[in-house]
Amino acid sequence: FDENESNSLLDALDNIMIEQPCLKYKGVVYLEDLSLKEQIEVFQNNDIIITPHGANMVHSLWTNNKIIVEVLYDDSTAPMYKRVMSFTNNKLAQITPYNIENFVLLLLKRFKPMEKETGENAIELSEA
Repeated sequence: FDENESNSLLDALDNIMIEQPCLKYKGVVYLEDLSLKEQIEVFQNNDIIITPHGANMVHSLWTNNKIIVEVLYDDSTAPMYKRVMSFTNNKLAQITPYNIENFVLLLLKRFKPMEKETGENAIELSEA
């Protein structure tokens, strides 16, 4: 695991997300800087979570209808959180760091802005 590779990946993803006008992107969050309650709230208050494989994935148990993108650095760990996610109705995507940028771009293409009855901008996940 190369820390510089991780930082450049994080920067690339941050740039992609910042450029999406239809998303309410709140930036990168470091869970280790938060209390347990705040960590759970991060998972509950966001529709898409992109996170490296690790213990933080357990927070998906407290969520509903989320898209969890798990970045796997070792394929042998893939079954671990598939099992955890089977207890939820969240959607899990497991990807390597080597194709995450393309995956995120494809995921974002599925989003389209829509107007709510209130006239506010909202996000809808399209089926196409």
